[in-house]
Amino acid sequence: MTHPIETQAHRADSAAIAAILKDTHDEPLRNKATRVAHEVLKRVPGAVDQGGEIMLTSLAHYAGKSHVVCSTARNTVLFMGKHAFVLAREDGGGVPWVSNERMHVPDMTFFQARVRIDDSLSANLVEYVEDLMDQAREAVEHVVEDDHSHAPSH
Repeated sequence: MTHPIETQAHRADSAAIAAILKDTHDEPLRNKATRVAHEVLKRVPGAVDQGGEIMLTSLAHYAGKSHVVCSTARNTVLFMGKHAFVLAREDGGGVPWVSNERMHVPDMTFFQARVRIDDSLSANLVEYVEDLMDQAREAVEHVVEDDHSHAPSH
């Protein structure tokens, strides 16, 4: 019996993804990682993807490595190595995560498809998302520092 992860993978549109990565325009809820995830979903027959649907970006951790995860209410795309794994619940709810001392990842039992991506894409997306998270953290720290400096003294 062939495990579904071992079946033939669809191939992502490298040119479309390269154009997304070169684009200098980024929005908080439509960042490059989510735009690439929507591009991946276009390659999966039967995947329900509303291109304008809000997609959240996070980092999964497995065996000491980080991996980008983009999720909507219907689909989760996990970028890992040379593949983007598409996960979805048949009842339409969000994919739960598995957390323990070794990992914090979306539950792979909800596997629907895999899409072959360029070799460096996963690592590039991790670097990109980590930079976004650092920028967000710095912005919050700056706001908190400003709030404390303007607080009345007693």
